Amino acid sequence: KEPTPEEEEPLIQFEDPEPELPQRIAERLSPGPPSKPKIGINGMDRLGRLVLRAAVEAGLDVVAVNDPFIPVNQMTQLAKFEAVKSPWQPRRIDLRVSEGPQGQFYVDGKEIGVMGE
Repeated sequence: KEPTPEEEEPLIQFEDPEPELPQRIAERLSPGPPSKPKIGINGMDRLGRLVLRAAVEAGLDVVAVNDPFIPVNQMTQLAKFEAVKSPWQPRRIDLRVSEGPQGQFYVDGKEIGVMGE
């Protein structure tokens, strides 16, 4: 009687030598809870403001803005009164944008570093 394919012994037997190895690697690479990615925006033109709004709405951490051509007061006004029309506008949240007394840039109460001035 010939053995059926289910009964045949495989030519090479693959066994996982350490089944917990992927878990140990993941723990070593990220020992703590995952943190939010930190984002820096290069340029506060129309695209930079869109990225700023999308990042804040997504809950990401924007830490810096680099734009040597726009002063902080103009950056604040452009971000505050941006008039981008889109089909998703009813779902958009309004950003609370302000300028500090020493020229800081605040979005939703969090200070964002401004570079390139």
